[in-house]
Amino acid sequence: MNGKSMALHSISGTYVSLHKVATRPQWQQPSWKLDLPSRSQLHSRHRFGCPSRAHSFTVEASFDSCTFVILLSGYLGYYEFAKLCEITPLISHLARMIVRYHDYNFTWIAHENPEWKQQTAIPQSHARAATAAMFHYRMHAPDVMRFLGGTYTGEYRDIDTTVQILTSYDVDPWLIAQYLQATTVGCPNHFVAHTSRANADLHW
Repeated sequence: MNGKSMALHSISGTYVSLHKVATRPQWQQPSWKLDLPSRSQLHSRHRFGCPSRAHSFTVEASFDSCTFVILLSGYLGYYEFAKLCEITPLISHLARMIVRYHDYNFTWIAHENPEWKQQTAIPQSHARAATAAMFHYRMHAPDVMRFLGGTYTGEYRDIDTTVQILTSYDVDPWLIAQYLQATTVGCPNHFVAHTSRANADLHW
């Protein structure tokens, strides 16, 4: 962890390290991080899973879902940060994890493991990389899925060629339209819902 472990043993050390991460200029980021696609690039490069008003699932607002943004806002003073950490040890733990994984190169996780069928458990290395990816994309899980691509977003599909083949066999145009919708929009084609925080916590 490049000497970070000792600095993160105290609240003050954690605060200083977190503040450096929150206020670090873009040009000081690791070179591999500068090459990562931005959120807008992720949203535009994938045919499947583009943001749509017809697809949303929202959860009642809560402090839990704001903690990450608050910690990285750069607006917390030391006293405020220390008081926040008194609420639960999970907050200081989250702050330490943000610092530890800020420079962790998680890009390898996008390459599919050819031995995945032999796996009986999720490797800790994958858990760490996924956590680092979540932190980088500001806890937006759909963006992490878009970054991973491959089987997560169906990038391997050659939809245009498939449509040409189906058309050449005189398949019902309505069925072809359904195939296009399923592979480019998703099923159902309209899903807008909201749930309570209590229900989200119950399933979590």
